[in-house]
Amino acid sequence: MGRKYRLRAALRLVLGGLLIPLALLAPDDSYADGHYALEFRGDGDFVQLAHNESIDLTEELTFTAWVYTRSWSARWHQFAGKGDNSWMLRRHSAGNDLHLALRGLDAEFQGYTAPYWEAPFFEWVHLAFTFSSLEGEAKLYVNGRAILQDADLDGRLNSNEFPFVIGANKEEPGSARRFHDGYMSDIRLYNRVLSTGQITGILERSGEVTDGLVVHWKLDEGSGQTAVDSSGAGNHGEIVGGAWVTIDEPFWGIKTPNLQGLSREEALSVIETERFTIGEVAEVDPDGRILRQRPQAGQRAPQGSPIDFMIGDAVRIIFDTDMDTDCDDAAALAMLHALADRGEAEILATVVSTKYPWSVGATQAINAWYERVELPIGSPLLGEGADPRRGSRFAREITEEFDPPLWSNTQAPDAVEVYRRVLAEQPDNSVVIVTVGYITNMRHLLDSEACEHSPLSGEELVAAKVREWVCMGSRYPADLDPGVWGNFKPDPKATVEAVNRWPTQITFTGGGDFAWSLATGECLHETPEDNPVRRAYELYFEGESEDRHSADQIAVLVAVRGADARYWELVTEGHNHIFPNGTHEWREEPDNPKHRYISALADGVTTREVIEMFENLMVRSPGIFPGEQHGQDTREGDHGVLSRD
Repeated sequence: MGRKYRLRAALRLVLGGLLIPLALLAPDDSYADGHYALEFRGDGDFVQLAHNESIDLTEELTFTAWVYTRSWSARWHQFAGKGDNSWMLRRHSAGNDLHLALRGLDAEFQGYTAPYWEAPFFEWVHLAFTFSSLEGEAKLYVNGRAILQDADLDGRLNSNEFPFVIGANKEEPGSARRFHDGYMSDIRLYNRVLSTGQITGILERSGEVTDGLVVHWKLDEGSGQTAVDSSGAGNHGEIVGGAWVTIDEPFWGIKTPNLQGLSREEALSVIETERFTIGEVAEVDPDGRILRQRPQAGQRAPQGSPIDFMIGDAVRIIFDTDMDTDCDDAAALAMLHALADRGEAEILATVVSTKYPWSVGATQAINAWYERVELPIGSPLLGEGADPRRGSRFAREITEEFDPPLWSNTQAPDAVEVYRRVLAEQPDNSVVIVTVGYITNMRHLLDSEACEHSPLSGEELVAAKVREWVCMGSRYPADLDPGVWGNFKPDPKATVEAVNRWPTQITFTGGGDFAWSLATGECLHETPEDNPVRRAYELYFEGESEDRHSADQIAVLVAVRGADARYWELVTEGHNHIFPNGTHEWREEPDNPKHRYISALADGVTTREVIEMFENLMVRSPGIFPGEQHGQDTREGDHGVLSRD
């Protein structure tokens, strides 16, 4: 539901231990009371209006909107539309270009990709298009300028009974992806064609056009779940998800107050503490003076910005995977990269827990496709471990197809060396380890001794640096089947010792029926053919990608968004008793406050909702935030060391 930011959801400034929401500064007194826009967070937020005759526009229409994009959440990222078979304004799947799709007409489909125009990130853009079956013409506008025109159309648009939706492609609400990640304001739909001058007048706010207006969502209510229609037609929209943010007038864009060098008191004098909006986390010195500002999680600073290009309050993650017997490891790693692209996670290392020789190569191939080939990677070279003969349907093939720098596990450093080096560099109590494979590395880490990276023993290092271990393993509340499968039983001694000796919080997440109820994977066919995660599923199923249980995806989301997130039913009383053969059962006595588990959804949370959340992340474009090449879409083409003709 639409809401103003609060606490964790707020973008906030840390000043001397006080969380202060930053408000954007109004450009003049006329906006002193605040002007709002609606935030769409790329994973389920949209506004919809149920079908009615006034919006079933087949002969003439004009659509206009102010749009601010932070990232591409998916291929065919959608701004607005009325069903796939009528009209859609969206991002083209193969690039960063604006695309207008019209369905109906004599040719059934007309798609227009704006030439030489890349949708910019981190700035407001005014988008508009017009269509006339009477004139046989369509025009696409950006900031009042017609950048595309077709004057040779014949026929009408299709009539349908789908809702008018902004922020998503949703012929049936709740069933599709392609959500907008950014903000929108001043949405208009007309039942006639506006002239270029009229569109410019709307953009410049120099002339109001009401004739033919059937929907006008200003999106400046600032609260509630209704997009109020100002057209007089009564076409009020339903807000699903979303968050209200305070902004300047969209035409002037977003301005962030510069607080660098100010004291706490000085900062308080230039920001509004009553409203919640786009802001930053700041680093302060011992005297409370602001040293530098950092983008909030989920954003990076636009080019030329004085804001430091750093991750804000992202969760520091070490990902530990077997990457051999099952393909959900690949999907879980894809999700983690997507969460890192959103700024929610900072991936410190990806470590494999199996001695199967091709697991490092497959893991690094995925890292490289997501433009993080440099991530530290290790494997259990020393000591006991799971039997490497269990094999994999995809790891060797992924390694050979994508040719990462490291092919074999033996080419990577030992996993414990990677763990100790990475952990020693982190602040105390800051790291979350998520294991979606065997427990081998956890035992070896606890057994490790002081080294060049840290004078602490393994247990001391974990106690100092690791806030939580999220452990995907087995089924809950018990798994007493002695068959050697799953994550606990292939290396049972490691499981017993690691679970019993671990000095900080462990959150166990379950597989079995719970993970199968959230099955995903078929959605990967929407991604490019050279996506190694898609290939992992195709190789696993020996054909097209199909749905598979989401055990590892559950663990990743718990690690990044927290065990106390609203999705999960969290069991906190009792302890996980591990038997010598790796089987286990949850026992209510004695209670171990460091043990808890998740193996069910919370009341009111549907499987469809969580599946969509997983799928949105699994198909999300890599490298979605602009860097040296502003706004470049990196799903297809050059993927660094993995580029292919």
